[in-house]
Amino acid sequence: MSHETQRLCAALFAGNLHSQFQVLTAADEAFFIELTEITEPTNNPMWESFSLLFVGPQDRVLPQQTWKLEHHKLGEMELFLTAVGKNSEGFLLYEAVFNLPRK
Repeated sequence: MSHETQRLCAALFAGNLHSQFQVLTAADEAFFIELTEITEPTNNPMWESFSLLFVGPQDRVLPQQTWKLEHHKLGEMELFLTAVGKNSEGFLLYEAVFNLPRK
């Protein structure tokens, strides 16, 4: 199921916490990041705001940009990822932030 058939929302990602997303690079390298945290969406009746935190390898830094990701359940999607630091083990952390109008 791709994001084109199902709207991106916090609940969609919550069902896939701690799963792997493949980053599709121009060089067709196999590169994976893991979804490790989802912030709770806001209670704003007009907007759903939440963020996703991913952990990536220590030896590969993704520049801040929109990346095409593929997930075994969710299919392909494009997310704007920003490197936000490292965890206690030295693995790189990436964040995707969402502010989506509610229907």
